[in-house]
Amino acid sequence: MANYYLNYLNDCGNNLPLPVTNYLYSRGVEYPQKYNIKYSVGLLKKPNYPWDIFNNGIDKFTGYILIPVFDEYAEVVGIIGRNFFKNNLPKYMLSLSEHFVEKGHIYGLDRVLPHVMNKDIKPVILTEGWFDWLVLTRVYKHVLCTFTCNVNQRQQAVLKRYFDKFYIAFDNDEEKYGLKAAQYLSRRLNAEIRLPQFKDWNQMYTSLGSAKFDEEIKKIFV
Repeated sequence: MANYYLNYLNDCGNNLPLPVTNYLYSRGVEYPQKYNIKYSVGLLKKPNYPWDIFNNGIDKFTGYILIPVFDEYAEVVGIIGRNFFKNNLPKYMLSLSEHFVEKGHIYGLDRVLPHVMNKDIKPVILTEGWFDWLVLTRVYKHVLCTFTCNVNQRQQAVLKRYFDKFYIAFDNDEEKYGLKAAQYLSRRLNAEIRLPQFKDWNQMYTSLGSAKFDEEIKKIFV
């Protein structure tokens, strides 16, 4: 399946529309190609594409910014889509959640594990969303994204397999879902809770600006 996702992503091309590039930059993505980010204008179904990105032959990611999901071996195991237009379609869409979230995949493992192997071991920061993961990696290498605050048992097992200590840095939403999930997870991991001063870490970044954000982050995760 990994090669099928890669086939689809490659066929989306490397040239992002300027409005998409500007949007990504405003969220902290200075170099989209570093993360192999794509944008779908709507592709026709081919035999070498994954089946789970089409509904009745129609590309369900049309108009979405595409963020590839990598496993610990840097293989593409899925896609996160971020709706670029304000319409009635979902804000975020996964290629197939059961394929990578339910199977225990966690974004960033392929980037963090080499530091662990080199004995550069520090508490790992866990975020809910990819854009939060992105801005925190400005300052720290040891950051992972779980795609959700409801970290399942397979994901927990993966985390315990590789790491000993954690900072749970979920969203600080009004409904307190992030806080409640962080409290629950902290009882299952050797973890401390660090919530942002804003709704999430990316909002904190866009509100404070890069320099002030980096300064504040260094005070929070010590």
